[in-house]
Amino acid sequence: VPEKMSGNQLAARDRVVRRIQRIIESEPFGEAFDHFTRDAIDLRRTWYEERTRRLDEDARGGEDLATAMQAAHGRLQAAAVKLAVIHAISRAPDDQAPTDYRVTPQDVQWGIDFTDLTNQEIQSLTATAERSIDEQFAEKIVSYLARTGPTNRSQLIDSVRARHLTRDQKWRVVRALHEEGPVT
Repeated sequence: VPEKMSGNQLAARDRVVRRIQRIIESEPFGEAFDHFTRDAIDLRRTWYEERTRRLDEDARGGEDLATAMQAAHGRLQAAAVKLAVIHAISRAPDDQAPTDYRVTPQDVQWGIDFTDLTNQEIQSLTATAERSIDEQFAEKIVSYLARTGPTNRSQLIDSVRARHLTRDQKWRVVRALHEEGPVT
């Protein structure tokens, strides 16, 4: 908590606290889809069916990442619904009962966008985790040189970050790239 809060900051904090208290003390929300507008249901269904079809097709190839993404979709599609509900409740007026919310297509899209970002991050982390630290550093070197052009050894080693490699380890990777051809 900041040492000194302005009057506006205190008032905003108090509004948030009261809203959270009302939500906690309110009646159970019931079935989430009962609060969805028809358009929100249609958007969610279309997204779910198209995404499921695409992930099923990708997984037929037997690739580990595609199979993992297909499995993760079950949880992430449920998260998209929960996020849409949270978004709808969070944008409702302060004096509205927490159980009186309506989930709109904009709320559904917000949940979809959030889970799509999560999917992208999972894929990125999975791809990175499959490569060794040396391989990751080699990719950074090649990318750096493609952007900046030729440079000297010291500049190259200092400019491309790799927290888990010493200068000597970095230079070993650069030498290997030179011997293999990508770096001249």
